[in-house]
Amino acid sequence: MFKKGFTLQELLITMAIIGVVAAITAPAIMNIVPDKNKAMYIKAYNTLTTLTDEIMGNPALYWPSGYNNAGEPEQTGMYSDLQPEIAPYNDDVNCSGVNKFPAILSHHLNLSSDVEATGNNTRNGTIIFTTSDGMLWEFNTEEIASNETIQGLAYRTTLTLDMDGEGKGDNHIYDADHTSPDQFILVIDNDGGIHPGDALGLAYLQNPTNMHATSEDKDLAEQIVNQAGSNDDWEKLSEAITEINKKNAK
Repeated sequence: MFKKGFTLQELLITMAIIGVVAAITAPAIMNIVPDKNKAMYIKAYNTLTTLTDEIMGNPALYWPSGYNNAGEPEQTGMYSDLQPEIAPYNDDVNCSGVNKFPAILSHHLNLSSDVEATGNNTRNGTIIFTTSDGMLWEFNTEEIASNETIQGLAYRTTLTLDMDGEGKGDNHIYDADHTSPDQFILVIDNDGGIHPGDALGLAYLQNPTNMHATSEDKDLAEQIVNQAGSNDDWEKLSEAITEINKKNAK
């Protein structure tokens, strides 16, 4: 009595059919599964934008003019000293000067680690914390100009978002050698303005509702870098996307 089995020809045909089905369904699957890094980046950007508006618009945290209660000129903006001191912010780590905004921001986020403040003076400093999704937020602030009219200093913060947390991944932003980066940059001005500081993050924001793992964002990031001649100068990147959008609109 013979048992019927599969011939080699039948196996090859079956494998060929499976290959064709996989080739057809793979793009559809990719359009169902969202890109994790893009989703995290868009969420972080939207959260930062919303909370910045909320924090900067709080008169208990920021003076609405360049003068304090005594009518004396005073530094204003997101890095001015905490005036007046109110709970819970007055108990935070160095919640004044360059540490003020990120320290206050940390109170509004669901953190999975304590806020760590470094830096030994008010001209530069770093605040680092990790949100519950595992993303590391690192704030590096530097003085960019003096403003003698209000006797203060102007600052700019570079916020590095590390998608997979501290000590993991290759820790690079988008460039020709790192087209699937795990870090993104946002630049925050003294007045609360937020600017994408890397090409892929800027490309993400041009199509923020499509979270799927498509190549369009990376193609646009490459165009931006070629147009700007830089992958991390936010002003050049901003000018580049403006020019690209103008060309595409024609």
